[in-house]
Amino acid sequence: MVKKTSKMKQLFKIPATTPDTVKPREDLSPETFPIGRKIKDAAEAPAERTLTANMTGQVMLAGIIDLHFNKGSLRRISRDGKTLLDKLNCKTKFSTLENNIEYRNESAFAFDGEPEYGLRTLQVPHRKKNSRRIVSDYIFNRDSEQCLINISAEYPLFEPDAVVTEAALMEFQLPVTKRGIIIRSDKKEDTIITSEDELNIIIPGRSFTITLEDHSLGLNFIDKYNSRRFVQIRNLTVKTKTVRRKKYLLINPAGSYTAAPAEYYNGVKEQLCIELILNSD
Repeated sequence: MVKKTSKMKQLFKIPATTPDTVKPREDLSPETFPIGRKIKDAAEAPAERTLTANMTGQVMLAGIIDLHFNKGSLRRISRDGKTLLDKLNCKTKFSTLENNIEYRNESAFAFDGEPEYGLRTLQVPHRKKNSRRIVSDYIFNRDSEQCLINISAEYPLFEPDAVVTEAALMEFQLPVTKRGIIIRSDKKEDTIITSEDELNIIIPGRSFTITLEDHSLGLNFIDKYNSRRFVQIRNLTVKTKTVRRKKYLLINPAGSYTAAPAEYYNGVKEQLCIELILNSD
């Protein structure tokens, strides 16, 4: 079973105005929320890129693995023409007790340089006109042969008394088959998810291997890359959902399915970096 992390600091105590049914859990580390993991010298603005071509349709970014996008959303991962992960349905969204904020892709451009090349997407709230945006760089490094996702986030502005119930910068889904899904963290803890499970958990760690069927997906949170420091992520949020009797596992890097006051997100800018590693038998 996943161990509990340390108690929240004073900043993360539950406000008296928060309804009992949506209180934030007190056993969570402050790094679960943007305001608690913000560090002074971490990068906030996206890196400078030389944009080369508009890539807003259905495109493939080829590298050590191949990333497939539709309108700037990551939908599929393949290698050597063989699909390994499909229908990822990657999305950005935020929910409060009053409404949902869904994001749309405003642009997607290829970029190229040395030693990096990749795809940059810009997402903005679907129905709200403001400057709060999410910039995601999907990067292949020719020298290190790494596949990285670099996200620069400007979190939405919520009403002062709002309660944020869900937050996702790049939530994606994986089907839970009869063989189940195993998540191993660098804390050496295994979490096994079966098609019978209903769960919403936070797994401590900074490096994770998600195994399903005959392949595994590695997610590593990077603190520093190319002389840029990033916010420190120390856990992974996952939960199950059922759609038409089919079970899915939602993977939510740097996100949360735990209710929290709006002050934990309002006005925060941060940049995080995730390395993707895909292995197959």
